[in-house]
Formats: sequence, structure tokens, C-alpha cells
Amino acid sequence: ELEPKIEELKEKRKQFGLLQEMHTGEKDMYDMAVDKLGNGNRNLESDCSRLQEEWLEKERSYHLLCAKDEIEASKLAHLEDSRSLKSSHEMKSVQQQGPTKELRAQLQKGGVKRSEGYSMNQKSMFANMKKLLELKAGVQCTGE
Repeated sequence: ELEPKIEELKEKRKQFGLLQEMHTGEKDMYDMAVDKLGNGNRNLESDCSRLQEEWLEKERSYHLLCAKDEIEASKLAHLEDSRSLKSSHEMKSVQQQGPTKELRAQLQKGGVKRSEGYSMNQKSMFANMKKLLELKAGVQCTGE
């Protein structure tokens, strides 16, 4: 009566051994697949991080170039304005040369009288008024 039980136990142990070997083989394959996927994920994450850094660097470069472009455009506009002002100044200077030459010619002919005496009188009156205002300001400051 024990003999059949022992045989059955031996058979069960063989089945268990086979199942354990299959399980170990399947587990090893599973672990290798997990490692392979883990390495793949790490590689992908590394690539993504690297690409993101490259993208950020290119974006920084883009914004820097845009800012430099705006600065250069501003400089160009300023240069064009200054050239425009220079040409305008030169044109006005040329326009004034004609009347200036005419006045000098009239002055040499005696057609225009010099008013130096009036100018000197006006200059001294202005100097006197300035002194008077300075004195008035000084009196007001000391009175307060």
C-alpha cells in the first residue's frame, strides 16, 4: 500500500522538476526581455534628453539671432535717419548760401546799413536786465 504512494510521489516530483525547469527557463527569458526593454527605455530617454537639449540650444540661438537682427535693423534705421538729416542739413545750407551771398554783395555795395550801434545798445540793456534779475533773486532768497 505504500509502494503505489511512493511511485506516485516520485512521478509528482518528476513533474514538479519539469515544471520547475520550464518555469526557470520562462523566468530567465522574461528577465532578459525586461532587461532588454529597460535598456531600450534608458537609451530612448537618453536620446530624448539629448535631443531636447539640442532643441533648447537651437531655440536659444534662434532668439539670440532674432534679437541681434532687431538691433541691426535699429542701427540701420538710425543710420538712414542720420543720412537723411545730413542730406537735409546740406540742402538747407545750399539754400541759405544764395541769400547770404546776396546780402554780402549788398553790404559791400552799401545797400544794407550796419546796425552795430543798436546791437551793442541792446546787448548792454540785456546785461543790465540780467544783473537786475540776479539782484532781485538774491533779495528774495535772503528775505525768505
